Amino acid sequence: MVFPDQLPDPTVLTPWLTSLGYEVQGAESLAGDVSPRKYYRLDLGEEETAILACYPSQIRDACTRFIATAGLLQGVSVPVPAILGSNCVAGFMLLEDLGTVTLYDRQGESWDSLAPYFEESIALWYRIRSLPLESVRDLNPAL
Repeated sequence: MVFPDQLPDPTVLTPWLTSLGYEVQGAESLAGDVSPRKYYRLDLGEEETAILACYPSQIRDACTRFIATAGLLQGVSVPVPAILGSNCVAGFMLLEDLGTVTLYDRQGESWDSLAPYFEESIALWYRIRSLPLESVRDLNPAL
């Protein structure tokens, strides 16, 4: 458990969350990806949670690219977590919490129960590949 005052830059984060109408009751640090971003599941009370993505200064521009990417994907009906708020200058984004169960967690289930997930994945892939190359070219700059 992470306490609200242990979250990154609480003097900026707490007022920002308050301005969005949220009061953090507690937080849980989540496993990240291969970037230096940090993620937290925030307990907002009354069984409401959200995901806080923290972008360190060296990748702050990824925050605005995430917003642009989400917009493009929504435009072709690919479900993405709702962006509840963002302060890319400070490096914070608050996202809809889609829950804790992943497809990986469903291993061992029958093919009949898993097949719809894979069928949906293929349908989403077709929607994503329908995006014009020009619209995505600048979203993932070369390393």
